[in-house]
Amino acid sequence: MVNFSAEEIGLYGAAAYAKQHAEALAKTELGIYFDGQGDFLGCNNIHVMGQEELVYLVRQRCAGMGYVVDVQHHFTGLDQVFLSAHGVPTLWFQRSPQLTWHTRADVSADVSPEAMRASIGAAVELARYVDANPGCFPGGLPDDQLQQVDAYVKNGAPCW
Repeated sequence: MVNFSAEEIGLYGAAAYAKQHAEALAKTELGIYFDGQGDFLGCNNIHVMGQEELVYLVRQRCAGMGYVVDVQHHFTGLDQVFLSAHGVPTLWFQRSPQLTWHTRADVSADVSPEAMRASIGAAVELARYVDANPGCFPGGLPDDQLQQVDAYVKNGAPCW
């Protein structure tokens, strides 16, 4: 497991890891990313970069575990894009709306431990399932997402 954080200051950790561990990423089935997670208000989202079968698998597994979530299939930037640039499908766990994100009102008192536990639990269960069932979804990203990833990285991976 590898953890990246604080993309707001420049995405250095994720970019450096991907550059230094390209061989390991070629064997990586799934990346799981948390950001903007745990607010008391809002709904759970998982943003999927990967093939449509991964979207279906995530929806099916989350429903089976009772994790209520809106699973969206689209390009997303930030830390996970460096894994996706190496063809690694990713899941970004997030809650919305983010009413206080990156403001002075963005304080730990607004974080719901229950929401965090639920999201972490869902991520762990998805990771366990993928680990126990290698090849349970096709790897890689669809062409449109690969093109967006390539453009994002070539533009210097803009962040906050």
